[in-house]
Amino acid sequence: MPPERTKLFVQIAVVILLAAGVIAIAWHLMPDRAEVPVGDTKVIDAAQQTARFPPPRAPVAPPSDESILSSVTNGSVTIRCEHAPGASATTPYKEVPPPSDHDAATNADFTLVDGRVPPGYPNPLPLLQDGLMPPNADERTANFRLAIGSGEGRVKIDLHKPIRIAQINSYSWHTDIRGPQVYSVYGSNVSEPGYNPRPLVGTDPASCGWKKIADVDTRPATGYVGGRYAVSISDSSGSLGTYQYLLFCIQPATKLEGMGHTFYSEIDVVE
Repeated sequence: MPPERTKLFVQIAVVILLAAGVIAIAWHLMPDRAEVPVGDTKVIDAAQQTARFPPPRAPVAPPSDESILSSVTNGSVTIRCEHAPGASATTPYKEVPPPSDHDAATNADFTLVDGRVPPGYPNPLPLLQDGLMPPNADERTANFRLAIGSGEGRVKIDLHKPIRIAQINSYSWHTDIRGPQVYSVYGSNVSEPGYNPRPLVGTDPASCGWKKIADVDTRPATGYVGGRYAVSISDSSGSLGTYQYLLFCIQPATKLEGMGHTFYSEIDVVE
């Protein structure tokens, strides 16, 4: 090879190595960053994001199939939660009745009033009323869930006629942070003053003919987050009220990276 061409190749190689070094140094000096896969996709500082929405807690011990029982009472309404961190398909229920395929919601109409479900899957709403739990945790095609990156979602149940509701029971199952349940449930009838049949996200249902029944939040303060969650809402009077419509305002269990929407397996309404 002529000396002139050899010298040219050496110069090109030196330039490439210098450029690569500058890029590597600049990348090293940049702050840690994380992409947020939501509607307005943007890049934000990971440290700020973690401070605002802490990451899921790591398990402190191997999960057990023993249920952790808890309850919260607000006025006359009691919310019972049964959390089985290491549940299997055969783990029995202790305090909360198992899912039912003959409750008042079995033949009700379920509607997504507001929110997004994952694209590319069949309508997941019927999964909330079939009386079945999935065979395993993290079963995407056997649970209702809202889309990754979305915020609050609202599901309405039409029971076809006003009924006296004794219990509202909800069930979920996931290996990690998408197991806990976080939602508010409201009841209403057509005869309620100012009744709005489709209160979208951002509208307070209590301002348009809906009565709040309960706020549910089963996220554990410590310990293992994943597992099977069963929730039962009841009233000391024996009745939560007489309603034809129920509205579930569902929140993600965590907003970190948009991956926090709960895998709901069933919602039962008991007369």
